[in-house]
Amino acid sequence: MLWIGFAALLSGCVGTQRELWVHRYAFGLFGGGAVDVRDVCASGHARQLRISRNFESYLLALVTLGVYLPHQVHVECVEREGGPPP
Repeated sequence: MLWIGFAALLSGCVGTQRELWVHRYAFGLFGGGAVDVRDVCASGHARQLRISRNFESYLLALVTLGVYLPHQVHVECVEREGGPPP
């Protein structure tokens, strides 16, 4: 059971939360693009959307001299039964 939870955590999907990577280039000036919540959440609605960078993102930017700077997008989906938030 522990391995299943660990695998779900690594996949970026735990319950109604998902993590996506957005690829940015030239210190984050180019690339990226839009994240369509309708493609990420089964209900098509998000309760919360957060963009962040972690240690690995900054390390990649340092190693590539700023050419590549990925961002993490954290999406918390709304359940189907509850509908969209007010």
